[in-house]
Amino acid sequence: MRTASHALAYDAGPAWSADIDGGNRIVVPFLRGEGVARLDGVVISHADEPAPSNVTATFRVSVGDGDLSLVNMPADVTVQATGPSGAAVGFVMPSSTDEDGSSPSVTCDHLSGSLFPLGTTTVTCTATDPDDTPSTVSATFKVTVIDTDLGLEGVSQDITVSATGPSGAIVTYVAPTGVDEDGEDLVVTCDHASGATYPIGTTTVTCSVSDEDDTPSTRRASFNITVNDTDLALTNVPADITAVATGASGAAVSFTPPTVIDEDADKPAVTCNRDSGSMFAVGTTTVTCSASDPDDSPSTVTASFHVTVIPDVRLAITVSPVTATAHSTVTTTVAATNIGNATEKVTITYSVAYVDASGAMSIVTSDKAQVTVSPGQTANRTFSFAVKNTTAKGAYVVTVTASDVTACRTPSLFTYWKLRRHLTPRYPRLDRQTVKSVGLARPRQYRSKPVSLGVAVWTWSAARQTRARPATHRPAGGGREFDPSAMGWPAPVSAA
Repeated sequence: MRTASHALAYDAGPAWSADIDGGNRIVVPFLRGEGVARLDGVVISHADEPAPSNVTATFRVSVGDGDLSLVNMPADVTVQATGPSGAAVGFVMPSSTDEDGSSPSVTCDHLSGSLFPLGTTTVTCTATDPDDTPSTVSATFKVTVIDTDLGLEGVSQDITVSATGPSGAIVTYVAPTGVDEDGEDLVVTCDHASGATYPIGTTTVTCSVSDEDDTPSTRRASFNITVNDTDLALTNVPADITAVATGASGAAVSFTPPTVIDEDADKPAVTCNRDSGSMFAVGTTTVTCSASDPDDSPSTVTASFHVTVIPDVRLAITVSPVTATAHSTVTTTVAATNIGNATEKVTITYSVAYVDASGAMSIVTSDKAQVTVSPGQTANRTFSFAVKNTTAKGAYVVTVTASDVTACRTPSLFTYWKLRRHLTPRYPRLDRQTVKSVGLARPRQYRSKPVSLGVAVWTWSAARQTRARPATHRPAGGGREFDPSAMGWPAPVSAA
C-alpha cells in the first residue's frame, strides 16, 4: 500500500526453502522496480507451513494418427453454358494420403461430368479413416457456369435521309432481334421508335435486350439516324444585265435579288455583294448573292449574274486599202454611234503607228475631230494618211479613241495595214545630183546595184526603170520585216 509519503507491504510471500522465499525472489524486486527504497511497515498475515519432503504431479501423453489429408484438389473451374440448364463439367478427382498406406477412398458431392447449373456451385470432396484424428477430412473447389451468349442480331446500319419539313422526317427501320442459348423469346426495346419523326441532325438510336441468367444480363447496340436539310436554294436569279453608261462612273443598275427556298418557316435572308441601284463601272461586274442556314447541308448557297455597262458611244472603223503602195492614200473611216438617251459631243482621236521588226510602235501621224451625235444616230469622220517614197515599208497600226462630254471613254479600236512601196524612179535619167537629193549613196553603176532607203535593200534599173527584188532580200541592218502573226495579231481587216 502506498500513499504520498508512506509505503506498506502486506505479506512477504511464502518460503520454499531456507534460501528461497517469495520475499527475496518476488516482493523485493518488484518494490525496487517501482522505485520504493524504504518501507514504513510490513504486515505478515500468517506463518508458513513446514515444506513437505515429497510432492507428486501427473500428465497424460496421447499418441494419435492425424496425417489423413486430400491432395491434388482441382482448381476452380469456369465454363460457358451450353444450354438453358447449364453445362456438363468434368474434373479429376482428388486423392487421399495416410501413413498406413491404405489411401482411403475419396467422394465428392458432385460427380465429374455431371450437369452444373448456371451460376457458381461449390464441390466438396471428403476422405474417412477411423484410425485418424480427425477421422474425416474435406476440401472444396468451385465450378462456375456463365451464360454470355446474349446478343442482338440484325442491328440497322446508319440511316441518312433528307428532311421533308421543318420538323425533320419520318424514318422507319427494322428493329434487331435478341439471341440466347436458352431459346426464350427475348424482348428488344429501342429508345427511338421506327416510324417516328426524327429532327434535323443526327439522332443515336440504342436498342437493348435483357436476360437475368446471362452475364452481363443486358446487351445494347446503337446506330445513327441523320436527317439532312438539303433544300436550301436560290431561285429567280436575275439574268445577265447590260446597261449603257450615263457618266464617267458608269451607270446605276437596279435588279431584283433572288429569293430563297427552304422548308424552314423562318427563311434566311439573301445578301448580294452589290446592292440594287448602286453604281456599276464600265465593263462587266459579277454580282454574287448568297443565303445561309446552319441547319442545311451545305449551309450556304450562292448564285451569280453579270452586269455589263457599255459606253454610250460605240465605234467602228474601216481602213482602206489594207495593203498600200507609194503615192497612195490610206483612208480611215470612223463611225461613232450614240446608243444612249442624250445627245453627245464626241472627240475622236486618230493615230497611225509604225511597227518595227521587234514589235515596238512609233507614232508617225495623229489627228482629232469633234462630232455631235444624237441618240440613235451615227456620225462618220474620215482621216487620211499619204504614203510617200520615203515611207518605211512594214506594218502600221491605226488607233481610234472616242470620248464624250460625260468623260466616258470608249475603248480604242485599232487595225493595221501593210505598206508595199514601188520604187520605180520618176526621172528621165539619174545623175549624181538626183541620187543625192533622195539621200542615196551614189552607185558606181546604175544597173543592178543596191541602194538603201533605211528599211529594205532594193535593186533597180535606170534603163528599164523597174524594180526587182532579189531572192536574198533582207531589211537593212541585217534585221527582219515585222510579222503581225508572230505577235498574235489578226490579219488586216477593213472594219473593226
